[in-house]
Amino acid sequence: MRGRRSTATVPGKGACLPSVDCSGATPSIRAGMTPCREVLGRRGRSLGNSSYRLGGDQGLLKKAWKGGIALLLLLLAVVLAGCAGPMAGDPGWVAAASDGQRVYMGQPNGKFIAVDTNGQKVWEFPSGKEHIGGFYAAPVFAGDRVIFAASDSTDPSGRRARVYSVTAATGGEAKVLKETQGMIVGTPLLYGDTLYVTSADKHVYALDPVTGEERWPAFTADGAIWGSVVADGDRLFFGTMNHSVYAISARDGQQLWRVSVNGAVLGTPAVGGGRVYVGDVDSKLYALDAATGAEVWRFAGAKNWIWGQPALVGDLLYVPSLDGNVYVLDAATGAEHEEWRVKTNGAVRAGPTLAGDTLYIASEDQSLYAVNVTSHKLAWAPYKATGKLLTSPVVAGDTVYVVAANGTAFSVDARTGSGRQLYPEPK
Repeated sequence: MRGRRSTATVPGKGACLPSVDCSGATPSIRAGMTPCREVLGRRGRSLGNSSYRLGGDQGLLKKAWKGGIALLLLLLAVVLAGCAGPMAGDPGWVAAASDGQRVYMGQPNGKFIAVDTNGQKVWEFPSGKEHIGGFYAAPVFAGDRVIFAASDSTDPSGRRARVYSVTAATGGEAKVLKETQGMIVGTPLLYGDTLYVTSADKHVYALDPVTGEERWPAFTADGAIWGSVVADGDRLFFGTMNHSVYAISARDGQQLWRVSVNGAVLGTPAVGGGRVYVGDVDSKLYALDAATGAEVWRFAGAKNWIWGQPALVGDLLYVPSLDGNVYVLDAATGAEHEEWRVKTNGAVRAGPTLAGDTLYIASEDQSLYAVNVTSHKLAWAPYKATGKLLTSPVVAGDTVYVVAANGTAFSVDARTGSGRQLYPEPK
C-alpha cells in the first residue's frame, strides 16, 4: 500500500506514538506526536488514515496494555495497520505442531526446525546462514510433508509471506506453495483436499496442498485477516480487522454472508451446533447463526480483548481473554458459569487445546494449566515454563508441548504435569 500513514496509542498516560509513513518499501517513523483523539476517535472511528478500526475507545487499548503483550499488539495491529505487516526483523511468536515423532516449530532466528522427542534437532530450514522471516502460524501436515508460513519483512520488494512445504522427515524437497503481500498470522487449514490460507493482504486462498495451484480465485475481504478460517460442511468462517465476520463457500469461494461486530476480529472463530462463536477486541464474544450470520447472543463479561479461538466442549464454550481468564459459557445462551472460570496470572492470547477430558491452557504468566472438563478443577498444579506462552499447547499422545515466545520448547506429561525443557538443551 502506498502513501498510507497510521498512528497508535501507547496506553497508560495518553501519549501517542509518532505517525508511521508507509509510502516506501520499509515503514519509517516521522517526527511529531499525533493527538490520541485523532488516533482513536470515538467508538467505531478509524485509526488515523488507516482502513482498519480496532473498535472501542482509548480505554480499550489501556486495558490491552495491562496484558503483557500489549506492545506487540500495538506495534502489529495499530502502528503498521496501514502497512503490510510488522517492521523488519520482527521474530513473530512461536507456534508448534507434532506428529508424535517430532516437534516442528519456527524460531526467532528465522529458521524452521524439527526436533525429536528427546530434544535433539533433526533438521532446520533453510540451512546455512539464510533465514526466512518471522513465524506466527502453526505448521500443518499433509501426507509426509509439513506445511508452514513465514512472514519476511526484510525483502527489498517489501512485505512478503510465503507458504512452504518440506518433507517432514528431512526438511528437504522444499516448495513454495504461495507467496502473499501481507503477513500470514492464522494457521493454514487443510480441509479435505484443499489448503486454505488467510493473509493480512485481505485474501483467503484455496490451494492444492501439493502443487500450490489455486482451486478458485482468492476471496477478497474488507480488511486484514489475522485468524484462520474454520470449516463446517461446505462453509468457511473467518473474521477481519475491519470488524467483519464472513461466511464463504468452501467449494468456490463465493460470499454467503457478512456481518459487523463492535471491534476488530484478530482470532479464529469456533463453530458447532449451527452457530459461529467469535471474539473481538471490544472484549465481546458473539454467537452467530451459521446459516445467516444473525446474532443469537453476545457475552460482554470479559475485561479485555478476546483473541484466542474459543473451545467448544459439549454444551460449554471456553473463552480465553487477555484479562487472564478463561470464561466458561453455556453455548446455547451465553450465560456464564462463573464458578468454573479459569483464572491465570497473565494474558491468555491463544485458544485452549482439548485432549480427552482435559483442556490445556497456555498463559503469558509462563504457565501451562490443565483443567478437567468434567470436574472443572485443575488436573495438576500449573507447569511453570521460562518465557511467555502465546500459542496453543500441542498434545501428542501422553505429552503436551508448549513453546515460549523466545523459542524454548517444553515437554509436559499430560497425566502428571511433570515436565522438562525440551529444546534447546538446558545448559
